[in-house]
Amino acid sequence: LPSLGARTLFVDRVGSTWVGSVGLFQERGGGLLERYDLGNGFPGDVAWSIARDRDGALWVGTNRCLARMLAGRWECLPGSENRVVRSFAFAPQGGVFLGGAPSDLLYIDPAGHAVSLGGELHEPADHAILSLRFGPEGDLWVATKTGLYRLPNGVPGGLERVTVPGIPVDVKFNSLIVAEGR
Repeated sequence: LPSLGARTLFVDRVGSTWVGSVGLFQERGGGLLERYDLGNGFPGDVAWSIARDRDGALWVGTNRCLARMLAGRWECLPGSENRVVRSFAFAPQGGVFLGGAPSDLLYIDPAGHAVSLGGELHEPADHAILSLRFGPEGDLWVATKTGLYRLPNGVPGGLERVTVPGIPVDVKFNSLIVAEGR
């Protein structure tokens, strides 16, 4: 693996370890390490985030699109092309939210229609979305370089800035995690 730049780590249901870096790496067991990159059909240079959807398909946020492995090939989700997908979250109602750059929150519904949300994130560019997570209350939480936001009920609409007591409102939030129902 490259010594610098590991972006994400994911262990799937069969115990394979995936590492997002410059390319995507899969540890298959027995010392076998497989690398996916532009040369073998991976649609990006950098893998930022990894998850499986409710049907078990593997998805990867890349520096060029939100990609999934389908029948042994990588494909970009239509509507996500030419975007840096730092983070993504599957909506309970179907579809997917994704963020990165450009700095808007993008929702692609189950029919494939893309809607840009979060107009307040469009400028300046340093509002780039770094992490997305659904909370146990059903809200989508959005971590950016200049603050924390939430999308009530996780449905397309306006974002609300979140103020955390004792933390400056414009501080950088790198990641989000849901643990023990919080």
